[in-house]
Amino acid sequence: MERSGPEEGPAFDAVQLGERLRAARERNGIGLRELSRRVQLSASMISQLERGLTMPSVTTLYAVTTALGSSLDELVGAPRTAAGAAAPALAGAPPVTVPAGGALARPTQLESAPLPVARHASPRRIALEDGVRWELLAATPSPDVEFMRVTYEPGGASAPADALQRHDGSEYGHVAEGRLGVTVGFHTYELEAGDSISFASTMPHRLFNLLDDRPTTGFWVVVGRSARAHA
Repeated sequence: MERSGPEEGPAFDAVQLGERLRAARERNGIGLRELSRRVQLSASMISQLERGLTMPSVTTLYAVTTALGSSLDELVGAPRTAAGAAAPALAGAPPVTVPAGGALARPTQLESAPLPVARHASPRRIALEDGVRWELLAATPSPDVEFMRVTYEPGGASAPADALQRHDGSEYGHVAEGRLGVTVGFHTYELEAGDSISFASTMPHRLFNLLDDRPTTGFWVVVGRSARAHA
């Protein structure tokens, strides 16, 4: 019998992502044509992304977030309060405290520190172009670390076979289900469930599903991907 994963909540849609991309661009004072120049995409394509008419590929989303000086959590993560804590409706119930008497009690107010737990129902999922789905897993994200569950549908890939991607940082991945192809430089590795891999993201690379009949899912950590663009 094939295992079925937990029911997923709603994915972040193209309109929501487009609104945040536009807000990040305007917040940084970057014009549409200037962003187009930095990421080497047409101004028309940038406009389509911002209006929610299309979803970006993995390569495009990484390029745009880097050019905007934004992290994935800023674009796809749950809204945050002024104190920095995730909104309770998205991040789950307040933490439980244990008073001196030993009985469990809930605090009357949310603490100002960010909540350490990311609830499964939080809308932190995004279905990208080319059959790739990301779920951000860190409850208290860092701009230097991206922690995700990644799903590749049959035929899904992070980049075209003739246009591998590269960016700052290092990647650490673990395949949970299915079979994943990972091309790094001139070498391609076939990973099965339980296998892991790590490599420098500055090397041209591509991740793709090796199965034709079911998705491949894994857990991925990207450390040190620069969020600062160079004009």
